[in-house]
Amino acid sequence: MKLTCVSIYDAQDLTAFGGRCYYKLRAIGELADEMQFVGPLRDGIIAPILRVKRQYYRRVAHKSYFPFRDSMLIRYYSKQIMYKLATIDTDVILSPVSPGSQPIAFVECKQPIVIWTDETFAGTLELYHKHESVCAESIRDGLGMSELRLVAPKS
Repeated sequence: MKLTCVSIYDAQDLTAFGGRCYYKLRAIGELADEMQFVGPLRDGIIAPILRVKRQYYRRVAHKSYFPFRDSMLIRYYSKQIMYKLATIDTDVILSPVSPGSQPIAFVECKQPIVIWTDETFAGTLELYHKHESVCAESIRDGLGMSELRLVAPKS
């Protein structure tokens, strides 16, 4: 089986995201016929917009805003992924733990996508203090992206 790991960070870097996935992915890679990586992904032209939104929510609305939950950013990530997948021969897409959100939320591909995470956004809303004043946009985007992958892909 040919696997492709998709992540917003460099999943082959032991220091990336605290090394959370490095050894797990190495073990999975040893069982696969081939394992390729897509990432790190870039926020590119979207980054300045996210900074302005964050400042607005903090200074004007007095709310918390989570840029990694922003649907505009996740769509941008998904486009990068689909561009790379067009040149890769793979059987399964693997999306491991990513800080903030799953970059594959808007990816359209013929391969099955396996998501592995340690928590859902909905599960953290009442758990963490930083979520007490989160803006409606971040809640809408965070919950919306969780629902996207629950729908079976079009054949």
